[in-house]
Amino acid sequence: MIERILAPSISARIGLACLSAWAMLAVAPATVLGDGLTIATAASLGPMFAEIGALYESRYADRVTLVVASSGNLARQIEYGAPFDLFASADESWVARLVRSGVIDPETTTFGLGRLVLLLDPRLPPPAAEGMAGSDGTIGKKALARLADADIRYVAIANPRHAPYGRAAKEVLQSAGLWQALESKRVYAENIRQAVQFVDSGNAEAGLAALSFVRSTRARWWLIDASLHAPLRQTLGVVQDSPNKASAKRFMAIMASEDVAAILRKFGFDPVEDDAPGVQR
Repeated sequence: MIERILAPSISARIGLACLSAWAMLAVAPATVLGDGLTIATAASLGPMFAEIGALYESRYADRVTLVVASSGNLARQIEYGAPFDLFASADESWVARLVRSGVIDPETTTFGLGRLVLLLDPRLPPPAAEGMAGSDGTIGKKALARLADADIRYVAIANPRHAPYGRAAKEVLQSAGLWQALESKRVYAENIRQAVQFVDSGNAEAGLAALSFVRSTRARWWLIDASLHAPLRQTLGVVQDSPNKASAKRFMAIMASEDVAAILRKFGFDPVEDDAPGVQR
């Protein structure tokens, strides 16, 4: 069954969902997820959407439920008819795929650009100073070579097959000429949240993860040069079969507000109008 967890600061519930669990459900959707808006959100967006959900709930009577998993797994659940009202993906390709299949309303919104960071166990030496990029403070290929050192046994990334940040991590490692060199070290997480947990628990000495998670990690981190991977365009769309379309579109509308813009900046998302490789905040 889908696990439902009460978020500590708001009435939104965060459910950790997987495709196999959804396929096994034999009860009515309303029984599973309850009333109000249900938003399927990428793991990298979960903490931020908890705050946006709180903002929405403070303005309107609707409750907000967040179902958190990788973008690809959520997209497949929606294709199978999962009772979600909105889909927030860490990358536009999954939303575009559902728009093409008629499952998501064509009027989507791209609300921010995600950034990737290098995580490192705080007990280990950092990358060499000469590997740091210039005045923008990001790291480039030379610094990423630290991952090949012998004291790093495992490097955690989200699974590139269904997690946009995992795909971006693969692109970064390929750009740095490390993808094959790290084959024996790579550890795949189900989503970006789990990749961070691998590093925090000591099961991996390093990882590539979303900037939105660095507020809660114990690891040391460095922002990775955005030109090393394709832009991570964070995109939100309304599910065509949603029974709460008016409320869903009202939620979409607040994404353009100044209050949400402040939340986006807080979690490290770049504005879409600056969409270009290497964009800086």
